[in-house]
Amino acid sequence: MINWLKNRIFLYLGTKLDGKKTYLAGCGFILLALAGCVGKLFPDQGLPDMEWDLIGGYFTAGLGAFGLGHKGEKILTGTVKE
Repeated sequence: MINWLKNRIFLYLGTKLDGKKTYLAGCGFILLALAGCVGKLFPDQGLPDMEWDLIGGYFTAGLGAFGLGHKGEKILTGTVKE
């Protein structure tokens, strides 16, 4: 019974967030990159100590996710110009 209820809740959330999940992932990557920058600036605050290459990779992945999400949204709505 509990698994059925969980499946229904996640199915509902998945359909409501359709087209927005990629944007949420992009925000997460960009926030992770910002946390890495703040961790580099203030090393004694308990934030993760990342290398600059890793921070740049997270930021790039976030921007890439935004681009993919926007392209997918354009395809779904039919506003892609050929």
